[in-house]
Amino acid sequence: MEHMTHDLFLLMLHLSKIKDEETLISVFLEAMNSFSLGIVFGHTDQQLSESQFAIALATTRYRFGTIHAHGGLARLSPDQQVIIRNAVRMLAVILENHQQARLLEDEKLCLEELVRERTEVLKASEEKYRQIVETAQEGIWIVDSESKTTFANLRTAEILGTSVSEMMGRSLFDYMDAEGRNLAAEHIKRHKEGISETHEFKFLHQNGSEV
Repeated sequence: MEHMTHDLFLLMLHLSKIKDEETLISVFLEAMNSFSLGIVFGHTDQQLSESQFAIALATTRYRFGTIHAHGGLARLSPDQQVIIRNAVRMLAVILENHQQARLLEDEKLCLEELVRERTEVLKASEEKYRQIVETAQEGIWIVDSESKTTFANLRTAEILGTSVSEMMGRSLFDYMDAEGRNLAAEHIKRHKEGISETHEFKFLHQNGSEV
């Protein structure tokens, strides 16, 4: 009895490493039939009722058919019957674990594909938006909280007589005279305080003229 229990324990360790369901069940049956219990074990996909001749290969969530015992379990001792039924239940748990692993892998692949598709759509949208902004006939100028340029389209650079690359990182105030800088600073201060206002500012072209 102890020898059989030990062998079944080693068998379960081996089965847990087999990923293919059909191979897993086949190896299990071959091992069970090697115990020379006077019973021939087999497998069917049919869901048969529990009896001396059938053991459900199932967990609470999944069913993997039935292990049938030709000759019946009645010829075994009660302890042997318990060991056999427990072995079948352990096999079902291993099959369930593999099933869950496959489902998780499928979900992972689906999520990766979804992320890839969404990323491609986002990149396409960003590129389309960038093209619209960069080719707009009106100047578009974005500055950060310190009033430094983070984006300017080509039209803005043309209006100021400079280039987009030269504008990057430069302060908004660099393109204003003293009066304009004071007005802009006050407007920015009020904006940070939550006051919403609209103002028009004069900027200086690189040649010194107002634009």
